[in-house]
Amino acid sequence: MKPKVPLILGFDGLSLDEDTKRHLAEINPWGIILFKRNLDNEEQIRWLIAELRALLSPVLISLDHEGGVVNRFPANFAFPPSAYALSHLEDPISLKKAAKMLAALPAHFGFDLNFAPCIDLFDSVSPVIGIRGFSADPNAVANWGLAVLEAHKEAGMLSVAKHFPGHGRAFEDSHFKAGEVAFTRQSLDELDLVPFKKLIEGGVPLVMPAHLTYLDLDPEYPASLSERVLSGILKRELGFKGLVVSDCLEMQGLSVRFAPKEMIELGANAGLDLWVSSYSLKKDRFFQRQLAEVLRSEEIMGPNARIEALFNRPKPTQPLPLGGISEALDLRQKTLKVEGQPIRHGGPWHLIEVSARRFEGINADQVQTSLIRKMAEQLAPVERYSQISLSNLKALEDIVVESKGRGELVLLITRNARFHEAWEEAQIVLGRGGAVIHLDLSDGEDQVVPALQKWSCFGYDSLSLQLLCGELIARIA
Repeated sequence: MKPKVPLILGFDGLSLDEDTKRHLAEINPWGIILFKRNLDNEEQIRWLIAELRALLSPVLISLDHEGGVVNRFPANFAFPPSAYALSHLEDPISLKKAAKMLAALPAHFGFDLNFAPCIDLFDSVSPVIGIRGFSADPNAVANWGLAVLEAHKEAGMLSVAKHFPGHGRAFEDSHFKAGEVAFTRQSLDELDLVPFKKLIEGGVPLVMPAHLTYLDLDPEYPASLSERVLSGILKRELGFKGLVVSDCLEMQGLSVRFAPKEMIELGANAGLDLWVSSYSLKKDRFFQRQLAEVLRSEEIMGPNARIEALFNRPKPTQPLPLGGISEALDLRQKTLKVEGQPIRHGGPWHLIEVSARRFEGINADQVQTSLIRKMAEQLAPVERYSQISLSNLKALEDIVVESKGRGELVLLITRNARFHEAWEEAQIVLGRGGAVIHLDLSDGEDQVVPALQKWSCFGYDSLSLQLLCGELIARIA
């Protein structure tokens, strides 16, 4: 095989067909990244990882598994709720338990590297990072990040602090467009950089920069390709000695501006050590081959002592115990927030999701079957369910008025609905209907004025929905 190149590549499928084997062997990357599209059950996951090691060894098997909505494993495995949900825990023991649950699952299958923790700040006025951010308090974020770092060390895994120098307060989603951040260096120092400084002091082995341009740091290049940001601030000023790994190069925040040759040349000059192409419908294998060709033409290939050192990390004395589903549900129970007057209504219920059509920072392969259908299957009193765009208020009015006439209890689902320009008018429309219970599946900041109750569960992953549905039946039906 050709000399290894510092790429971490993704692919489609639950196994390696002959075309995929040839493609990966031809490139011979240092790493592979797996997603939900690659992970189905215990036997299959172990077999796939063994196949990859047999084909490409030595190879870093990685994933980005943050918990909550960024969960890559099947629903029968325990994983913690979103970082923002965890910030509502009142005891540090539960927080450490959540961090260990996060690390234990990928370690159980033999993964080497997890692209977590996300130590971007939570910001209620920005829907981009959203509930992936632990808190608006940088010190609280740092404490969570350190707990995740220590749990991964204990599990024998590598962790990655992301997205340097801070994506949480940005208004542009780099999955879809090139974005700029106008905060001053002083503001970044006082807020966004605090968690990174503390994790660097704690020995985090890898850092991932953002595909955003920070105007006060380098107005010309995004952080992921900026020598000023990576070599200047991250390495020289903050003293980071580990490896810098890119976010996915296929994301529009980078790929609309830069060709593969520029991504490699600028990245190498800036201080990148590893480049990620996770493979999506936006690009194809040709893009990955282009990256490999540029790396070889620039002689960025072959033995790499710093990457090889990642394989020599300390191994755990004993594996972290896998968390159980009951423990994962208990964490969600502790963070569930219910406000408003008590109500009993045995049915019929009408489950309505108002769609603001906003992306929430998760790879396209994470789009699953409709969450409203999943919930309806778990809620016996639900006789019908509807999905309505906030761009169609007439349809919303028709359906809530009809529900009132039928004596239905409306369970209204929102996720960052307040960012839609029609949200205020939608409140008036909702007031023309009957009884409403508001289910906020995002950060709890949406407000539905006519609601009798508001439930905030800070996530819409499978286990959060399971907990929510069980509680709705117990408390209302």
